[in-house]
Amino acid sequence: MKKFLIKPIIATIAITLFACSGEGTASSPENETSETESSSSAKNSSDSSKGSSSSENSKGYSSSSQGKSSSSGATSSSQNSGSSSSSADTNTTPYSFSYIHEWGETIIDLQKMQVTDKRDGHVYDIEIQADSSIHMIQPINYEIPDQSWCFNDYAPNCEKYGRLYKWGETLRNTNLRRSCSPDLEDPCPSGWTWNSNGTKGFYAGYRNYDGEYLGFGEVQMYWTLSAQSTMETNQTCDESVYVTEFCSDSTKASCYSSYGKTLYRNNAVYIHCRSLLSIIIPDSITLPKSTYEIPKYDTTKIAQEYAGAYGEIIDERDGNIYKTVKIGEQTWMAENLKFAIDSSWCHSHDCEANEYLGRYYAWAGANNYSYKDSIDWPVQGVCPDGWHIPTREEWDTLLKYVLDITGGHSVAKALTTAQPWGARKHGGYNTFGFNITPTGQVYCYNWRVVDEAKHFSNPEVGAFFMVSGSGSSRTALKFGSPEKNIEPSFYTTTGDTRVYPSIRCIKGEGSRGIHPSEEKKGN
Repeated sequence: MKKFLIKPIIATIAITLFACSGEGTASSPENETSETESSSSAKNSSDSSKGSSSSENSKGYSSSSQGKSSSSGATSSSQNSGSSSSSADTNTTPYSFSYIHEWGETIIDLQKMQVTDKRDGHVYDIEIQADSSIHMIQPINYEIPDQSWCFNDYAPNCEKYGRLYKWGETLRNTNLRRSCSPDLEDPCPSGWTWNSNGTKGFYAGYRNYDGEYLGFGEVQMYWTLSAQSTMETNQTCDESVYVTEFCSDSTKASCYSSYGKTLYRNNAVYIHCRSLLSIIIPDSITLPKSTYEIPKYDTTKIAQEYAGAYGEIIDERDGNIYKTVKIGEQTWMAENLKFAIDSSWCHSHDCEANEYLGRYYAWAGANNYSYKDSIDWPVQGVCPDGWHIPTREEWDTLLKYVLDITGGHSVAKALTTAQPWGARKHGGYNTFGFNITPTGQVYCYNWRVVDEAKHFSNPEVGAFFMVSGSGSSRTALKFGSPEKNIEPSFYTTTGDTRVYPSIRCIKGEGSRGIHPSEEKKGN
């Protein structure tokens, strides 16, 4: 684990001052209280809203404000002390030192070097920078429904690495407002703002505009406050936003961002928060060091190829033999289905050369139904007797089982072949014997005449598996190329574009089976 240690900083936030006639003393830290007091630095701010000004006052700190009002009700020092409003009385009022201060929507504890977000109770470790500002070490983990995500949609990842957010420029700078700009809630609490230079070392990936998670263990990116000045796609919207990017491979200046370290705003990356309250601490106080450790990227549990037993099934309809493997409580085929029916295809129409890839299937033909049928799920369809086409819930069960073992990442590596993936020497780890190989897909742009309009993708682009379910939607589970460490994701084809995937059958009875009397040659 990587230790994140803060250099000793000599400081105080508020000390007892007796400014009468220029004489005064600071109270000893040993005699101080840790309770929140009216002398809190946050309450000494003369402006409770976030503005653009910053001023240092006589109480030993400076505060900045920028737009969002402070929930701590910042007031002047004369109001805090209960004295008269005259400046002379204000300057002679004594204050006691406190290690705990309320600022905006947070409580800052300098004895623990932590801050608590009062909105949801999350606690973050903090450091004080050379400019006397307070920074959260961890990326923010404040849930905004439908606008924030945990990596791989796996809740424990939010606790480890923070949340991923789209970039909402209307909260950053009203001068940049565009018609296509999302009006997103600010993840940072009141009294805090975005810090463009977040903590290095998490390398917790990001979520792209297609909803895929990628780059875990290789990249960490933080949104900055700035959109590009050039409009790349049209005259109403800046599509790209600047990011701060850290690559685990230190030899790379950039590993996932593009065009001068920018990213489309519909991607989701991490946000790092810093306080608008700056602290100046005299030599009489020494703050503790943070003992926070950045979570380490670790694949030792899954880096060994599966060496367990395989089962076997013979498809009595055509004599094909398939390996099977048990993963958790489920039993799956460890190879792609090859049973030929009408509306199924071999890659490039060459079944002999591409038999190892299995076949690609159309949904209606594979599930043996028309869209007006009333169907009992799950559906056996094109699978052998005693097996069926997996549903979304069954795929989710597999992915969740693997996530729990891998620690929330590297699902694709755990399920894909350890053999070469195209030009890549190694695909994944094949930890569970599922042995996904690059197979590509069949797709077409005019689904009504599929035989005239279909195309075969390069197998190296990934592997696509059918998801059986109700309705006319056609959902597939995609495993992308290991080159960018892309995690599996579900997608649904719509419009005239149709994608025809491979099938992995799962053990269990299903309805509407296809038997030899109904078999056709296929293509």
